[in-house]
Amino acid sequence: MSVRTFCKLGIAIGLCSYLLYALVSLLAGGDALHGYKMSGHYFLYASGMFVEVSRALFMFARWGAYCQLLTFPLGLLCACLLTPVRTPEEAARGLEPV
Repeated sequence: MSVRTFCKLGIAIGLCSYLLYALVSLLAGGDALHGYKMSGHYFLYASGMFVEVSRALFMFARWGAYCQLLTFPLGLLCACLLTPVRTPEEAARGLEPV
């Protein structure tokens, strides 16, 4: 696997992870990273309010957020590393990469 392919894959994974996190937070009504568990009740946090949800949804949102915390920075790093590559012919002619 080339570096360009790896970087493109890292960017795609980071973007998909972020979109999944945003979609779950929007549909569930809050964020599990700032939520809490108390006496068998699970709460998501959104806009200064807590929303009670099922344990399954809370765990899904929490693990999705943990994954997002790892994969989104990976996508940003890959985007920074993905630099345009010039062929020797383009370098000799002074052409900019596409």
